[in-house]
Amino acid sequence: MKKDFQAGRLTTDDIIVIKEWVEQVETYGPDSLRQVWGRGDRMNPDVLNRELRIVNLWNDHDLDGHLKGCRSSSFSRLGRIIYKVVDNKIQIIEILKVTPDHKY
Repeated sequence: MKKDFQAGRLTTDDIIVIKEWVEQVETYGPDSLRQVWGRGDRMNPDVLNRELRIVNLWNDHDLDGHLKGCRSSSFSRLGRIIYKVVDNKIQIIEILKVTPDHKY
């Protein structure tokens, strides 16, 4: 990540959000990335307010093709964390920015 930051591929804001992603995984486990949250919730599914708009905060989803078995989480409009879960632990494959045609 440091190399990507130095090369200008990641911004300071990207790094902050990626650290939030890591903190969430460490605190709540990888399944929390698929959780939907109400606006105003702070990573607490027990307080999910059904009256608020519910979102998948990280737009986390399975990948297919050459990345089948991996998942993708969005850390910005174009930023993605490509990872897989092995023994309930995250293995980060790549942190990248997607192209306009959404190729990884």
